[in-house]
Amino acid sequence: MAEQRLYEVLAAAFAAEGVNTHFTLLGDGNMHWATVLAERYGVRTIHARHEHCACEMASAYAHITGRVGVASVTHGPGVTQTMTALTTAARGDIPLIVFASEAPTTATWTIQQIDQAPLVRACGVEYIQIQSINHALDRVREAFCVARYERRPVVLGVSDDLQRVRTRSMPSYVPSSAFIPEYTPCLPDPRSVAQIADVIAAAERPIILAGRGAIRAGARAEVLELGKRCGALLATTLPARGLFEDEAYSIGIGGGWSSDVAIELFEAADLVIAIGASLTGFTTHFGKLYPHARVVQIDEAPQAVRHNRTIAQFSLAFRCPARRCRT
Repeated sequence: MAEQRLYEVLAAAFAAEGVNTHFTLLGDGNMHWATVLAERYGVRTIHARHEHCACEMASAYAHITGRVGVASVTHGPGVTQTMTALTTAARGDIPLIVFASEAPTTATWTIQQIDQAPLVRACGVEYIQIQSINHALDRVREAFCVARYERRPVVLGVSDDLQRVRTRSMPSYVPSSAFIPEYTPCLPDPRSVAQIADVIAAAERPIILAGRGAIRAGARAEVLELGKRCGALLATTLPARGLFEDEAYSIGIGGGWSSDVAIELFEAADLVIAIGASLTGFTTHFGKLYPHARVVQIDEAPQAVRHNRTIAQFSLAFRCPARRCRT
């Protein structure tokens, strides 16, 4: 095996994970890795003028494509500039990986030295550190496993000097897809289905509220069929806007950005059927949007009281909750 520096090995691992687009603001701690990623593996590199923008672009890429978004920054101030974008990604359940260097461990002093892990974790983001060549590939795989399986952002930290270490003995990289278990959606409880069907049948002024989950599931046709059968108006959360744009019974966005007409219709609703929508305070306008309606939530993992989320009276979960994935 030819001698390689660790940053070359790490770039090869990212390419093996299927990464084809990367957003970055280059610095001394990520430029060698990013150059190999682009020139040797043909990964499209999009340069930003600010680290925050690189992370937000990667988050948007993940949101639109369903793939893991990848960004990279240098250490110290490169990481601190990403904190707002990381917090947004964490609260939005965005699968994002930020490749971030750390200050050289062999330097007696460096002006860019900070303890990055507490800052990143304060944003609600996983921080995975590569401290040795021996476990470097395991940590890359762990980062992709967490991002893909748990849909959470991760910062992967590796010191600048460790990236430059030469090695000949790296094992073949096994991508995270070999470790992430296959699963089929959990079937909902038949009694709950029957109960919710009765609730929908009894409703006189139902509104369907579809979110990102409905888009990811490709469930537009099924949602429209449900709306047709129960005579429901159609609305979306802000991230799912446009899903029903051409439909006659669409009332636009449900939440703080609702139109005056939509607000009146929501206020008169006696049932809201939330499909793939997390029911945050913004979506419910902090409980003021549909004060008289009962709520049915259909989601992968319906959540109750968290970050001002409304409790649904009836819930259906179609996926077993993700468990923490460690390799």
